[in-house]
Amino acid sequence: MLPVRVKLILIILAVTSFSCKKNEEQASVSTLRFEQITPTTAHLTGKIVDIGKGISFYGFCWSKSSEPTTDNESILANESPQAGLEFSRTITGLDPGTTYYAKAFGIDKKGTFYGKQLTFKTAVFQIATLRTTAVSAITSTSAVSGGTIEGDGGSPVTLRGVCWSKDANPTIDLNTKTENGSGTGTYTSNITGLESGITYHV
Repeated sequence: MLPVRVKLILIILAVTSFSCKKNEEQASVSTLRFEQITPTTAHLTGKIVDIGKGISFYGFCWSKSSEPTTDNESILANESPQAGLEFSRTITGLDPGTTYYAKAFGIDKKGTFYGKQLTFKTAVFQIATLRTTAVSAITSTSAVSGGTIEGDGGSPVTLRGVCWSKDANPTIDLNTKTENGSGTGTYTSNITGLESGITYHV
């Protein structure tokens, strides 16, 4: 019969061995950081810490409520899973000026597991900044103007141009306008159909 001390040592060794084996089989992921936050997107980075017996799927999940799961919005990463791999994805379709909660997740034969939760807030749309180009090349019926859009405020400029009227403060809803492409930068607008000898506002 073994002494009590020897029995105790054997039990401790057995438990330790089982614990190590269990840990080796347990896959895990980590949510590392978020960056490049815009009004509607965010770039997330995570890491596969341990692949365990194999990971079938992994990626990120997010929600406006704390502790999101894959039942909420999610996106998969597609690199071949391996321990130590850092993976990133840009999530889209977010609401401006809103707080979101996000986690990395993985799925193996045992089920779904998650990294820690990170919290971020999307940016707010700003008004685009632009300047009207001074009017030049004036004739009795035409002129040239345009503008420079210096910043889009976080939302792509889909249409640009100038508008003009005989009255002050013309708008595109009430007055004549040009359509000169999209995006930021400088553009030229040809103003036509003017009446001779009339003062116009651009």
